[in-house]
Amino acid sequence: MDSYHLDHTILENLSENRVREEGVYYNLSAVTRTGSRKVSFSTIIFITGKSTVRIGKNTLTCGAGNIIMMRNPCSYTVIPEISSTAASFILDIEHDFADTLFLSQIADCPLFYDFIRLQVQNTTPPQFLFFDTTEQTPVYWCGRVLLYQASFVTVPAQKAVRSALVLFLTTLHHEHRQHLVISESSMMPQYEAGRFLKYMADNYRTITLENAAAHFGFNAAYFSTLFKKLEYTTFTRKLQEIRIEQAKRLLLTTNLTIEKIIPLTGFSEKSYFHRSFKKLTGMTPCEYKKIR
Repeated sequence: MDSYHLDHTILENLSENRVREEGVYYNLSAVTRTGSRKVSFSTIIFITGKSTVRIGKNTLTCGAGNIIMMRNPCSYTVIPEISSTAASFILDIEHDFADTLFLSQIADCPLFYDFIRLQVQNTTPPQFLFFDTTEQTPVYWCGRVLLYQASFVTVPAQKAVRSALVLFLTTLHHEHRQHLVISESSMMPQYEAGRFLKYMADNYRTITLENAAAHFGFNAAYFSTLFKKLEYTTFTRKLQEIRIEQAKRLLLTTNLTIEKIIPLTGFSEKSYFHRSFKKLTGMTPCEYKKIR
């Protein structure tokens, strides 16, 4: 499938008169003429033709295949050189999309893990990363797959979008040293908790504070204190959130009964699962499944 055909398919899907479904936390649009926009929680711009992108006081001259990632709050303008075709595709990702399980999947990509977790305020200068990738790089095709999946704005397609986004970010991280334009990208603070969350998400059914601490070579008391310092919450609370997030995903994407979901998410007691779910979501599992 060549890029023209794939872009044509994306444009066809975007041209349909659709109502965005509740529960989908991303939005894709195409830019064919100059327009000013505001960054969502996180925004990725895929450049498909010569363009100028203005981010605050910064001006980036872009070519086909370039990629820009931005974090809120930030305003930007895309100025296509030619307005007859899509000069870029813009993927907006809302905060709810970047949940703990998603973050754990990209925890071994610290550049993007830190970027998505970046704490930004209204007074913070625009935060963005600029990559001079081209149409000949592997990440270009991973990006096209992501755009194709995101062009289907439905709840069932959300799983495919998550998988495609993880693949895209993993590939881009693998190649970023040769493509990241440091002089035209903003700087950001670093986080150290990625490996903890990754291990928790991979072992959420059976993990305990004690065996997690032992895995990383700490005693339980020290690990508990360190975890709270990095994550601003307790290990138990974060584990509960991870398990409930997994339960929500199973409710959303499978036909499994609640009774079958409970042990799959690491809960041993039905009553505790229901209390935890209600506490974190504000509704019962049955109510959540009906609404979604």
